[in-house]
This record gives sequence, C-alpha cells and structure tokens, in this order.
Amino acid sequence: MQGEITALKADGKRRQRVHVFLDGQWALTLSMSSAAGLQIGQQLDPEAVSELLREDAQQAATAVALRLISRRPRSERELRQRWDRRGVAPEVQQAALEHLQRTGQVNDAAFASAWVENREAFRPRSALALRAELRRKGVAEGAIASAVEGIDEAEAAYRAAQRFARRAADLSQEDFRRRVGGQLARRGFDWDTIRVAVGRVWTELGIDRDAK
Repeated sequence: MQGEITALKADGKRRQRVHVFLDGQWALTLSMSSAAGLQIGQQLDPEAVSELLREDAQQAATAVALRLISRRPRSERELRQRWDRRGVAPEVQQAALEHLQRTGQVNDAAFASAWVENREAFRPRSALALRAELRRKGVAEGAIASAVEGIDEAEAAYRAAQRFARRAADLSQEDFRRRVGGQLARRGFDWDTIRVAVGRVWTELGIDRDAK
C-alpha cells in the first residue's frame, strides 16, 4: 500500500478516527493523533503506512489498558489477557506494555502491594491465599514475597472473623465456631490461627451480650 494522500476525512460515526485516501481511494483509518502529521499531497510508501498502522494499533491497545487501570491497578498478565481477547498482536502488546511501564502506569510489584493492601483493608485473608491470588495474576515470586512480607496472620484472621461473626451471632457456640471457622479456612488460614481468632470474637460477643 502506497501513494499520495488525496483526502483526509473524519469518520462520521467515530469522531476520533480519520479516513486516509491514497490516489483517490480509501486506504486506511487512523486515530486523530496518529493522523495528526499527515497532509494532502504527502507521499506514503509501504514502510510509512506500516508504521502508521503499528502506531495506531499501539495507541488503541494503550487506550484499552488505561480504561482498565482507571478502575483498579492491573497486572501485566491481566492486560495481556484482555488484549488477547481483542485480537491484539503480540508485538503491539509488547510495545504498549513497555510504554505503560516507562510511564509507571503498569508495575507488577506496585500492583502486588496495592492488591495486598486492598485485601487487608476490606477482605483480610492469609498470606497463603494472597500468594495464590497474585500467582493467578501472573506476578513474579519476588514481587509476591515483598508484598506479603510482614502480614500479621493472627490479626488478619481476627478482623475477618469479626466480619463473619456479625452474621452468626445468634448461633450456638458450636455452630458459631463451625460457621466462622469455615469462612476463615476458605480464606487460607491454618486451624491454630482460626481457633484463636474464633475464640476471641466469640468471647467479645459474650461480653457484648452481658453488657445489654
């Protein structure tokens, strides 16, 4: 594909897209930013056309990633999975990823730390469970180890037990321990940690009842 640019026309339906005509025929459609340097009368050889298409594809892939990141941090694997579903070529994915890494918008170590902080604040779970989650996100072991270092398992189990205890407060002690303990087990805590955490919240519930 090559020729002289004879027209640059805005897409009537997609305002940020521009149709490029070579020698009177439609040749390609680009984003406005990719087409910004083009002008009527300019000659495009096949290499220039390929570069324009590559740049346009990278910008589109980056835009997809930024929309995802605006909702919450994403790991590299999460972005690649979304790009794969959209049929983005591997070389375009790599270029977009490198750009996002250079600008600090994608960083698996930072992602892992943010993930653990969020879990600790809203859905406490064991370091074992957090490691498994981050592995599924494709985070490297070194970044995972740094993110989960210093987690207080006993405190995390206690805070998780507090949340479950509210919904089990009317149960007998045996049923309470079974219900809350099961929830903590599903979050990866070992049974010694579970026993202490459940006993602590059960005692606190008893104190609250006596105070009424």
